[in-house]
Amino acid sequence: MPRQPDNPHRPCVVKAVIEGYRELSIEIPTYLSSDAFLIETFSGDIIDARTGGLRPDLTKAIANLWKDSTTKDVVGQSWKYQLNDSARYFFESLPRIGSQDYVCTDQDILHTRIRTTGITEEKFQIKDNTLRVLDVGGQRSERKKWIHCFEGVNVLLYVVAISEVGQTLWEDRTASRLDEALMLLESVSSSRWFMRSSFILFLNKVDLFRERLANVSLATFYPEYTRGEDFESCCDFMLKKFQSVDRRGDSRELFTHFTHATDTTSIKVVLSAIAETIINRSLAEVGIL
Repeated sequence: MPRQPDNPHRPCVVKAVIEGYRELSIEIPTYLSSDAFLIETFSGDIIDARTGGLRPDLTKAIANLWKDSTTKDVVGQSWKYQLNDSARYFFESLPRIGSQDYVCTDQDILHTRIRTTGITEEKFQIKDNTLRVLDVGGQRSERKKWIHCFEGVNVLLYVVAISEVGQTLWEDRTASRLDEALMLLESVSSSRWFMRSSFILFLNKVDLFRERLANVSLATFYPEYTRGEDFESCCDFMLKKFQSVDRRGDSRELFTHFTHATDTTSIKVVLSAIAETIINRSLAEVGIL
């Protein structure tokens, strides 16, 4: 059976918000206790067999939870516990998604999060060229499946969600996600398997990074940061941290892009430029350019 995408209408994600109350030592308002109990103990099908829409009792419980300002505060502090960063989007979309005539939109798909496991391959045709793209899981348990499998890769796309500053790994609550990403980039860039590969670094989710900085200073997580609270300086600091762990020396340039993956217009421009880079690199290697 295929996995269902994570979104706040799956009780497991809303349960994370309720758990967030506890981790932050915030009491769930008494009038929401029955709704919280329903969400935490729910184990059936979220789809109403009669209407094909979401079950009304569960939808109402989630809506009641989200209406309360305390819940919004808990979600706003999600960097202190484990919560899908699309939670707010789906909570706010509940009236539309919970309706019987709901039709999934492109933005719904882009905000859906499914952790990659194993190695997934896709092929894209761009003009007369076929690009073979391999997507791999970044979790510790996934790396041993792919780290030695990619000899001959032309371009490595390394994607980092800089909005995860201050957050810890799902598999290790003592380890920083961004510190882990820095360590992995350092390891990959020094690997003999990628000696001839071009590297493109995506510092992704800059929109959520901006939101995070509105609530907490970057210096909270990186005491060495002393350049002020303006967004551009914070982005430049993060960029330099990742550039500093590139161990390939001057042999290959590290191409970098700040991206907002759910902004389809800007990401199309970036991906078009990357596709051209990959094609030109391939042509140069066979002596055509």
